[in-house]
Amino acid sequence: MFTSLSNFEICCCRTNLGSTVEVEIITIDGIVKFDKFYVCFDALRKTWLAYCRPIIGIDGCFLKNNMKGQLLAAVGRNANNQFYPVAWAVVETENIDSWLWFIKKLKSDLKLQDGDGFTLISDRQKVSLLYLMFFSL
Repeated sequence: MFTSLSNFEICCCRTNLGSTVEVEIITIDGIVKFDKFYVCFDALRKTWLAYCRPIIGIDGCFLKNNMKGQLLAAVGRNANNQFYPVAWAVVETENIDSWLWFIKKLKSDLKLQDGDGFTLISDRQKVSLLYLMFFSL
């Protein structure tokens, strides 16, 4: 099962040079389990950096299938004020650790350093936590 995800990671990196694709699995008591999956394609990153507004909206939603999990997404706004996908991740649960991991990846990929001149939008439940996480990393 997870071999397919590892193959996907390899194929994405080979066919989308410069992209960040990361699959993390964990082993607990000899059982291999899915942990995290992150994607930020180079073309999306370069376009966001060059042409989109310095605004990112982040949110998570449930994945309702036999595998379960959470989809974490980061979207921007282009010059036409339309949504622009930037990066996404699938995690086992939406918690502080998974958001911290996602935000660290996003900050690194988008070269946001201390976040100066950049706006982060989120729902009100996470906004104070994410603000602290984002600007303290």
